Amino acid sequence: MSLPSDDLAHLIGARICHDLVSPIGAISNGLELLAMMSETGPSEEMALVEDSARAATARIQLFRLAFGTCDPAARMRFADLATIFDGAFAGGRLSVHWTGPDELPRTEAQAGALAVLCVESVLPRGGDIRATFDGTAGWQVGTEATPRRETDLWTLVAAPGTGADHMRPAEVQFGLLAAFVARSNRTARVEDGPERLVLTF
Repeated sequence: MSLPSDDLAHLIGARICHDLVSPIGAISNGLELLAMMSETGPSEEMALVEDSARAATARIQLFRLAFGTCDPAARMRFADLATIFDGAFAGGRLSVHWTGPDELPRTEAQAGALAVLCVESVLPRGGDIRATFDGTAGWQVGTEATPRRETDLWTLVAAPGTGADHMRPAEVQFGLLAAFVARSNRTARVEDGPERLVLTF
């Protein structure tokens, strides 16, 4: 039995995240125990390692959602989606503002995560991203941040099956989102002007 390339990519992503989350979590737990046993509290070096472990765990949770497998029948709380991104970008120059229902299909949460990662990849200096989901209209993800890095991979999302020959590993979210759009029989539109960038699908 052969799998579509995007399904195989999701399986690979799920395997990597699954195998990494436990040891990184163990590192965080070990650091907490060491801090509790210390009479003077955690040192600056330990605090730095603990922050790094916490950031790694948050990024793995984000990658598990965006790049892992997804049960079509599963649901996800919208607040949990926002929490995952808050943790992944804590202390950084990027912030994501989410608007939507209390709950949504996990497949839609995954698509929203991919869309935000697409927009993030063209913001070299960070900025604010607004992501809105409506059960009827779908997703609208955009930013007014400038400057933005140029990419022609928006063509891939708007016209699945084109422009993927030169995709880099850091841009895989464009290919996976294009596969979602095609599989869902939707139409994606990208408005990339001097004032703002808006992706709707």
